[in-house]
Formats: sequence, structure tokens, C-alpha cells
Amino acid sequence: IFERYTYNNEWYGMPMQDYDLKVMYLRQDWLDNLGLEFPETTDELYNVLKAFTYNDPDKNGKNDTIGLTLPYYVHDQHPIFYAFGATYLFREDKNGKIVDGFTQPQMMDALNYVKKLLDEGIFDREWVTTTNSMQREKTTSGYAGAVCYWDDRYRWYNIETQKNFPEAKWVMLPYVKGPNGDYGVFEDGIGNPITIFSKCKNIEQAFEYIEWTG
Repeated sequence: IFERYTYNNEWYGMPMQDYDLKVMYLRQDWLDNLGLEFPETTDELYNVLKAFTYNDPDKNGKNDTIGLTLPYYVHDQHPIFYAFGATYLFREDKNGKIVDGFTQPQMMDALNYVKKLLDEGIFDREWVTTTNSMQREKTTSGYAGAVCYWDDRYRWYNIETQKNFPEAKWVMLPYVKGPNGDYGVFEDGIGNPITIFSKCKNIEQAFEYIEWTG
């Protein structure tokens, strides 16, 4: 974590949290209700999300659930992108050339998978206008059975959802493997850092403040 705030052997920031991963969460109780196994591949994830949408996973006799919801950040789809060996970020190819991830054929495969989820109505089509707070409402209210969010929210998802559904149980799915065995976990920063500016006139007091908040 500290290495990320270090440049040329100089330390430029104090991290405030030690989490930094976006992972997928699934309703384990819905899996149990439908007799489904924990998904490990994109094909298995598709089957789970489809069942979450159309097979009445909460057993209330209503058509009121959906497989996956996300907030409007494209990077929350990275568990899917990585499963196809894709990323929208710039990266170095095998020849040492820096390429835009969106221009690579792997991204087309990943987007076709996302399109399939959208076309079949098992990925929330409102995701492009869904804020984080709206996503939290959709998950804790029992509407969606899968979501991507910070890995430190495990307890929060369970506590908040169990207020409405005591039997609810969220579990983390760090990654799924794609057709070629690719997978990855998206690192999305480490929260808000405390930074001391180079022109700070009271360095010792600034560090005392950091120690006090820690």
C-alpha cells in the first residue's frame, strides 16, 4: 500500500484505508434456494444470473428480481473484462508497445458477453444511470442477486440486507475465469489519502495530526 504513494524513494501520502479491490458479491441464500453451485467461470456466472432473474430465487412467487446490478462506473465491469483477458486501461502488449485496451479483440469478446446479459434482461439496464446509493438500495431491498463493490463492504451488505431479509447471505466472488482461463481482480485505488504538501510550514504538526487520526 505504501509503495503506491512512493516516487523516487520519496513518500508522498498516508493511506487512510487498507482495502482497494472491487469484487463481485452474490446472494448465497439464492444459490441455495435454486440448488446452484458457486460460479467459477463466465458460463456458470451467466447461468446463475439468469436463474436469479427468472427462477424466483427468493421464493416469493413474484417476478421481482434481477441477476446483476451495477453503478454507472465502467470499471465495475472489470471482473467480466478480466475474465476475457480484456481491460479498458492502457497496457503494454507482448511487443512492448503501449495499447489502448478498448481497441483489443479481447474487449469485443467481453462486451459481447455484457451485451448478452443486457439483451436477456439479466443485467440491470438502468445501470448507466444508477448511482452507488441507488445500487445499495437495489441490493439490500432484495431486487438484485449480484453486484460489484468494494471488498470491505462484506459485513455491510449482510447487515443491511438482513434487516429486510433475515435469511439473506452475501458472499464475495473475487473473480471468474473466462473461456481461455483468464481472470483478474480490479485494484481501484486505496481510498482517500492524507497528503502533506511540499510547501507545508508545519511538518511536525502535520504528522502529529496523522498519528492522532490513525
